[in-house]
Amino acid sequence: MPLVRQMNPVTTRTLTVLAAFVIVVGAMIASPLGRLAVVGFGGLIALIPVAFGTPRLRLTGAVCLAVAVILVFDTQVPALQEAATYRTAAEAPSDGFESVTIAGYFTCEVPVNWRRSGESVASGTGDLGIRLEGPGSGPIPVRVEIRYYAGGGEYPSFEHYIQSFSRPTLGTGLEGEQYEAVQKVMLSGRTGYFFGRTKKIFLPPEPSLVTPAEEDVRIYEGEERIASPFLVRERYVVLPATSGFYALQYSAPSERYDASLSVFDRIVNSFRVRGRQGSTPTPRHGRCNPRAPCPIAVRSD
Repeated sequence: MPLVRQMNPVTTRTLTVLAAFVIVVGAMIASPLGRLAVVGFGGLIALIPVAFGTPRLRLTGAVCLAVAVILVFDTQVPALQEAATYRTAAEAPSDGFESVTIAGYFTCEVPVNWRRSGESVASGTGDLGIRLEGPGSGPIPVRVEIRYYAGGGEYPSFEHYIQSFSRPTLGTGLEGEQYEAVQKVMLSGRTGYFFGRTKKIFLPPEPSLVTPAEEDVRIYEGEERIASPFLVRERYVVLPATSGFYALQYSAPSERYDASLSVFDRIVNSFRVRGRQGSTPTPRHGRCNPRAPCPIAVRSD
């Protein structure tokens, strides 16, 4: 008496033909994932005649199963690659932004069509960050900078940084310049500061059409060479940390400021601190010194 009871020969023959048909169709599918799924299903069907068919059908089913196994192993690597591609596409925002993590210090969403640079640690200071430059042309680009300052460079504390950008350098701004009051803001579950300013910068004139051999830096024939003034609007968000601080800066020509402000808001709202730098220190009070200025004046409204 056979150890395994045979199925109806008509049924096993039908399943054998079906398994062969499914495997052949699966092998013709262009997508590695689709090919893997269909061929694998055909191999499972072939197991039935192998286990419960007549000797002849068992041999035929075994051939179908062997072909399915070979195709599955051959398709496994490209199928995994295709799955990873789909997974990456599913995780990426569909509105033109992607999430980036910089050196384990912070993560945020940035526009995919903005040019990106930076991401390296500044030698000797421990500062790092990225610079994003928006599309479009002009003498002054639309720019976002997201940086972590370790406190060992030009800006030893977040108070020093805020004072450097929230007030005129010489005490009085140029005509057209404006400085907004510093205000508190909650970001990533902790207290930070934000403010804005409009500053005037001067760019050199366009290069002369005189050939280099004829050019004299002291003389410009037929025209007056005067630097052109431009108004640039900026917004700053500063987030103190246990060691150092984070600064997010948005800069754009005055006439293009509003057009990309929503991009900066998206970056700020998605900003998350990572690692031990995430805690907020207690602001220092008391006597001023050049490297640790007195506490900043914050508007409470």
